[in-house]
Amino acid sequence: MGMLLLIILIILLLGASPAWPYSRAWGYRPISVVGVLLLKLGPLEVVCDAPPYCIVRACHLIGLRKPEDVRWLRMSGFIKERTGDESGSVSFLQKLLWTSGRVKDTACTCGEKLPALEKYVFTLLHHGDLYYLLGQCSRCNTIFWEED
Repeated sequence: MGMLLLIILIILLLGASPAWPYSRAWGYRPISVVGVLLLKLGPLEVVCDAPPYCIVRACHLIGLRKPEDVRWLRMSGFIKERTGDESGSVSFLQKLLWTSGRVKDTACTCGEKLPALEKYVFTLLHHGDLYYLLGQCSRCNTIFWEED
């Protein structure tokens, strides 16, 4: 992700600079190709698969490494994507397998075994108790989560 942003930034910088010495007097305007590409791309869609930010911020207190700087994946969505299962509900048995660390033939995106999810309770002033299953990959630090 960081490398992609760096490449886009370099392209934008090259597009904003005058292309020929005689055009320096025109000022800094985008070259037509880069300008057209930016107009065609339009707004980029950003998808966030993390729990509410107050939960993310509190996760460093329970021992998760860099919770604000790592990728968060909802376990049910990750398993559905990996296995091709299209059923919409998460069963009690699936949650039991996640908490015991026995998810068959599925690994993290880095190739490491999926972490076992542990149950945590977060108490919020205005919302009461929120229950989450959380686990972090030991290699890439991705945090897997599910609401309980």
